[in-house]
Amino acid sequence: MNMQKTSTPERQGIPSEAIRRLVNKVQEHHLPLHSLLVARHGCLVAELYFAPFERDTLHRMYSETKSLVSLAIGLLVSEGKLRLSDPICRYFPEYLPQEVHPWLAELTIGQMLKMETCHCQSTYREDDESFNWAESFFTTEPRKRPGTVFQYDTSSTHVLGALAEKLTGTDLMTFLRGQLLDEIGFSKESYIMKDRFGVSKGGSGLMAKPRDMLRLGLLLLHHGIHPDDSGNPDGRQVYPRAYLDEALSAQTSTFLNPFSEYECGYGYQFWMLPGGAFKMFGMASQDTFCFPNEDMVVVTTADTQTVPKGSDILYSDIVTELLEKLSDVPLPEEKKQTEEFAAWCGSLTLPVLRGEKSSVISQAVSQETYQLLQNSGGFEQIRLVFETGEKGFFEYKNGEGSHRIRFGLGHLEEDRFPGYHWRCAASGAWLDSRVFAVRIWIIDRKVSSVHLKFAFLPD
Repeated sequence: MNMQKTSTPERQGIPSEAIRRLVNKVQEHHLPLHSLLVARHGCLVAELYFAPFERDTLHRMYSETKSLVSLAIGLLVSEGKLRLSDPICRYFPEYLPQEVHPWLAELTIGQMLKMETCHCQSTYREDDESFNWAESFFTTEPRKRPGTVFQYDTSSTHVLGALAEKLTGTDLMTFLRGQLLDEIGFSKESYIMKDRFGVSKGGSGLMAKPRDMLRLGLLLLHHGIHPDDSGNPDGRQVYPRAYLDEALSAQTSTFLNPFSEYECGYGYQFWMLPGGAFKMFGMASQDTFCFPNEDMVVVTTADTQTVPKGSDILYSDIVTELLEKLSDVPLPEEKKQTEEFAAWCGSLTLPVLRGEKSSVISQAVSQETYQLLQNSGGFEQIRLVFETGEKGFFEYKNGEGSHRIRFGLGHLEEDRFPGYHWRCAASGAWLDSRVFAVRIWIIDRKVSSVHLKFAFLPD
């Protein structure tokens, strides 16, 4: 997709008010969106970023990375370097135990793409790099025969990414860039994080821009065809359609093991949705929704981890507030309406804690040091400081020293999260006269939030 090809929502049959209602409804559900991009008929019609996120902010896409691994495998298949029927053990003899379990021995690449592996869960933990993630897939005892039932297994995708790197002699992102991503304008800054053994984290490590995912979604929507700059109206086939036709169709049932009640099966590292739609899906609603019947792609980045069924709620809102309001013909528009919509798009921020900026005890507790009893978090003392009526900071001491996190009152203040040096944005508010809260959004290689609440007794 050429990002110069933009349009107003109305020209592509989308009421701009429907996009507003979608965002308002999502916010009513307390779902913190980071970005929302909408494209229809090949045109970018809405591009919303919630400050401090911006257009060029790299975002952790988590399991959307799996779809890129699938595309890498598809390229290798088209080049004749492997077959989906090949047993995975053939390619990693260095990791095999002395006696290979028969279920592991019969596991094929195609079964791994469908998440029909011999394991019932990932063979490593994301936060544990004390051993080789790829090797763990071969040394963990199988729990079921492969090719039987769907069971989500991130370690399987990690191994497939390692396979692509082994066969190409380069890292996963470099291979994909040369074969595909540069062709469609994927950002040069994007990358895939690596484990400590130097293997790309194919299961969850992609750092990219929302526009990158939109470009990829449009390519998938159009069966691997990319618009031709030379003026060819049909574009160019830049990715093998035969593989996509299989990858983007239901290959296995996700019954009893879905992430969402709306899922209709699983392809090759892609999730199927009602009405012939499909998506790339990442934890906490990093999603690229592709709707072939409506010729539309919707990209979201967010942090819905603290909201039960947050991803389902978001998808439902997209359907009811956007898909059901589409028109097959352009809609009337006014200059004032277009200008107001553009201004609104540029005014959005991550949620800010709402409450009072000060309390009758603000100054009494400000800069007071509180010694803590022994606790599992290792906190020794804490302190709140209200610098002005607009901002302050939370300070704590642990075995690693003293640390400080800045927060805004009625707005977000950016900082670096202590110890990890991750970008973060925080706000604070008095929930009542004696209870103060701080919420910190992590906006870096992790997508998360930290919530603090302090209750002050009269004495």
